[in-house]
Amino acid sequence: MIAGERRSLSTDDRGVTELVSYVLIFSLVIATIGTVTVLGMSTLMDRQQAEQLNNVERSFDVLADNLRDIQRHGDRSRSTEMRVLDGELRIGDPVSITVGTFTESDGEFDAFTANNRTITTRTVVYQVDDRKVVYEAGLVYQESTDSSWVVREPPIVSTDDAVTIPLLQMVRGGGEQRITESSSARVVASTTSLSRTTTLESDEPIAIRIESSHVGVWNETLTSHGFETERKSDEVLIVTIEETSVTTVRKTTRVWLEP
Repeated sequence: MIAGERRSLSTDDRGVTELVSYVLIFSLVIATIGTVTVLGMSTLMDRQQAEQLNNVERSFDVLADNLRDIQRHGDRSRSTEMRVLDGELRIGDPVSITVGTFTESDGEFDAFTANNRTITTRTVVYQVDDRKVVYEAGLVYQESTDSSWVVREPPIVSTDDAVTIPLLQMVRGGGEQRITESSSARVVASTTSLSRTTTLESDEPIAIRIESSHVGVWNETLTSHGFETERKSDEVLIVTIEETSVTTVRKTTRVWLEP
């Protein structure tokens, strides 16, 4: 009887051991599948968002070309189609750009003089989560929480003795100003005036004053082309022009969105 009981206990022990092993293996498989699924879905969503932003980036490049055609070739209106999907497309906050002469006192720039020319122009912004693609006065850039980079530089033309700055003054039109969760939308621009050309020639320093919440991107692209810049604050950048002649070409254009 004793030997039989020992055999019975040994069989029960093996059964318990096999059950525990099965539970552990099954739990490991489920945990592995869960981990792979979570990480895989997260990676897939990140890649989808990155590809979506790349597509939007290309659309913004087309938008910049279309707006440039309005200014340079006299097109009356142009529209640019974009895929919005789970992001948001909007007409953004204005930026202010002043071109003119300045006086310098104690290392600080004084107020711009009456000879200056200022435009205030709207931006176009696409945003999904914390990432943006922005058109701002000819400059296109992409921005995230901790970084930003230039996609397309502003169309500033500089020669040995002159600088030409095309300035498209975009104002709000009568259509939509914000579109969300739509398969596609159009950015529509329609000109309201002829181009106005102004040439400023001065023996005094000539400068560009840019007031924007993203002057860091402006600073990066302008310094890369040899312009001398100075950040006066988080939203003000002064760009010194060494050339003695600066020509601005301005045109006012209404801009709005259509679903």
